[in-house]
Amino acid sequence: ILFPAVALLEIVAAGYRQLFLSTDNKEQSLITLEEIKFVKALVLTQHELTEIFTQIDMLKREWSIYSRPWSSAGPDCMRTSGMASNDFIDSLLDQQTLSQYSLNEFTLHAHGRINIDNTQQKSTTILTTNKIHDITWSTHDALSVYSHLSTRGYQYGPLFQNMNFLQGTTSTVIAQVSTDLNKINDLSSYYLLHPSLLDACLHPLLALLPGNDTTFLPISIQKFVSSTNKSLSSSNVEMRGNYHDNVCGLSQERTYTCDLIVLSSSDKNSSSEE
Repeated sequence: ILFPAVALLEIVAAGYRQLFLSTDNKEQSLITLEEIKFVKALVLTQHELTEIFTQIDMLKREWSIYSRPWSSAGPDCMRTSGMASNDFIDSLLDQQTLSQYSLNEFTLHAHGRINIDNTQQKSTTILTTNKIHDITWSTHDALSVYSHLSTRGYQYGPLFQNMNFLQGTTSTVIAQVSTDLNKINDLSSYYLLHPSLLDACLHPLLALLPGNDTTFLPISIQKFVSSTNKSLSSSNVEMRGNYHDNVCGLSQERTYTCDLIVLSSSDKNSSSEE
């Protein structure tokens, strides 16, 4: 089971808001993450628990996400209120303790920077809220699209198969994405769009890539901007993605770069930018 990369962004957003936003400032909805690097995919199994460790250094404005097997973490690793620096610095002054700590199988999965400038930022993406008029293809057959993606290594479960309608050109795709929020427990605990909905916004971009035997994974995001409080209850969104080059054809690149914007179907407010 591959843990969605966008769910790592949810973890960072939740940690940042819980640790650094006061109760008087909870109405602030803008979160900006920059220079995001996905180092190694987080793979989960049904028979082994995994501890997720989130480190946020506000002096450097940096964050990192690690994991290790639960057996290495021990039974008392759960800290629901976060971990202060004194919790681990004092305990690691002893060289033997430090050596044991370093052998506990930590794996770095992602890291990046946090922009704490609270001023409203203007979108730099080339995408706009205007409709694309030179559409060359469209389909309502999302099941066939997911069937094709499964042959390329993307085997999404029912909760993640949320594409409804796709249309686009050789480098651009627009899609309607929706999910049944009633199936999600405690929706109020999420700070971004629910990961199953946000992850589905990447699926149309994968469907546009040529080839039948290549599995692509996200490796970096230059900037992720989320103003999410208005979108937490959204079950229907529209994604608009644009590759920087034409991708339909016989040639296949090792990496592709794109811009992505996610809009609420009701008010068209921007939720995310890649």
